[in-house]
Amino acid sequence: MKRTVSKWLSILSCTALLCTLIPAAFAEGTVEESLMPVTGAQTGFVLSQGKYYADFANLAQERAAAKALNIQLGEEGFVLLKNDGVLPLDSATTKVSMFGFRAANIMMGGGGSGSGRPGQYGVPKTSLEDGMKQAGFDVNERLLSFYSTKSAEVKPTDIPDSIAYTYDTYSDAALVVVSRSGSEGRDEVTYGYAQDENADPNAHMLELTDTEKDLIRYVKANFPKVILIVNSSNAMELAEVNAPKTEDNLGVDAILWVGHTGNDGAAAIGNILSGKVSPSGRTADTYAVDFTKDPTFTNFGSNGQNFENGERMNNNVYVGDTMTDYHSVEYREGIYVGYRYYETKGHDAGEAWYDENVVYPFGYGLSYTTFAVSDVVLDQNEMDKNGRIAAKVTVKNTGDAAGCEVVQLYIRDDYSDVVRPVKELKGFRKVELAPGEEQEVTFYITEEDLRYYRLDGTFGSEPGTFTVMIGNSSTTENSAVFTLK
Repeated sequence: MKRTVSKWLSILSCTALLCTLIPAAFAEGTVEESLMPVTGAQTGFVLSQGKYYADFANLAQERAAAKALNIQLGEEGFVLLKNDGVLPLDSATTKVSMFGFRAANIMMGGGGSGSGRPGQYGVPKTSLEDGMKQAGFDVNERLLSFYSTKSAEVKPTDIPDSIAYTYDTYSDAALVVVSRSGSEGRDEVTYGYAQDENADPNAHMLELTDTEKDLIRYVKANFPKVILIVNSSNAMELAEVNAPKTEDNLGVDAILWVGHTGNDGAAAIGNILSGKVSPSGRTADTYAVDFTKDPTFTNFGSNGQNFENGERMNNNVYVGDTMTDYHSVEYREGIYVGYRYYETKGHDAGEAWYDENVVYPFGYGLSYTTFAVSDVVLDQNEMDKNGRIAAKVTVKNTGDAAGCEVVQLYIRDDYSDVVRPVKELKGFRKVELAPGEEQEVTFYITEEDLRYYRLDGTFGSEPGTFTVMIGNSSTTENSAVFTLK
């Protein structure tokens, strides 16, 4: 069993096929004239004479396909960040309690145009409870009913004994759900977040609140297996919960990042926890230990997270004496955003600095199996500007379960006339392998992949040596070198 995902090839192939078949279909009369005409601006489907046809026979089929796709996106996109051997949950682990007010109302979208309309227009939504039950789990409904009336996190001391008495019946494992939202038209809160839940006036939105930490301690004291569900489209500070689990810290057994699930993506959570599927998502950002040390943090939003002469700064734009809602932000970090900063700083400062500042690197994610990636092999050591180099590795599933590995290509310009990141992502492939199976993965590198904005403002490349790195996250040093002539 093997599958290499290459969406661009699929899109190009389908486009070529449609360009061939659509005119022929009209010429032969196999496309019905009763097709719905496009209204408004005629921007596409010129070959179909301004008409379109659906991929599904009816609305029910379309909705079923949309639901299946949403679940597939979760199964392949949710990221297993930590697993100390508890996942997948075995067949004897079926009685589950779910904590956090979002356990009863999981966040499916953000705000503004990213909110969507889950559960509306006659389309039922899949709750976390639904997803867990569909995967075969028996969930603590009284606990969920308690949380269903809450609009903010509940302090453990406010959980009544009548609810706590239910734990014995649903004690196999516990989920703790923490959620964060985001929206167009506003920035995430950089200080003073959730003041009812935080003693620190400088607490920001992407760290766990005091109440969430207390809840995790409470759940750890009552359940043998604790799984944290990170229901946030943003990266969060997770160093404390990622620590090895002890009685005295916040470390949990497993952490699953699920973003915002969409209408039906919560079903994928149950499928992953039960082992029906092996997770294969990867982080799309670096998860730092302390976001306030990130170079972007001091140049963000209103700058109220910074102090000047003992007062919070205010970078709002004023018109006369009237303060507007606009901010003046200077992007001093330049190109060093996300992994480009952390990988470059770690390369210069050393492995110890990197380990102290990064919890999960860019492109990271766990599976229920293990993989080995061979040394990088180049088909040639030199390339001219019209040439192409093939960079190859062999990926092998070395574990006992089927799974997907995401193979990532990074390139470093070893000598440049401007400051450059130590590595930049240039491509990736997802490969599905059965236990013991292996597959060769090839990336093709051309001169276009080596271009950047030079000192004179032009976009191009320069002769010299380049290091090709292929692995399963931005930390990979599995490399080979070639020269651009």
